[in-house]
Amino acid sequence: SLFLDTESNRETAGDCGVVFSMDDAGADLAAKLESLIADPARRAQLGAAARLRAQQLYNWDDITQKYEALLAEVAG
Repeated sequence: SLFLDTESNRETAGDCGVVFSMDDAGADLAAKLESLIADPARRAQLGAAARLRAQQLYNWDDITQKYEALLAEVAG
């Protein structure tokens, strides 16, 4: 539920995680980790939201269908 602030990570995680920036000392990461460690209810909520998001957006049937459609389009 903790992820580095990149465009692809934000797209994948949505609002199901805590974003951190990579600074030289890792202070932001440390602060976010401490916050999550101190709040088990928030960890559980984020985990449940992440599992649901993964089930809804990243299931193999949908991914396979999207690849098949893309390949059919490219093949003409």
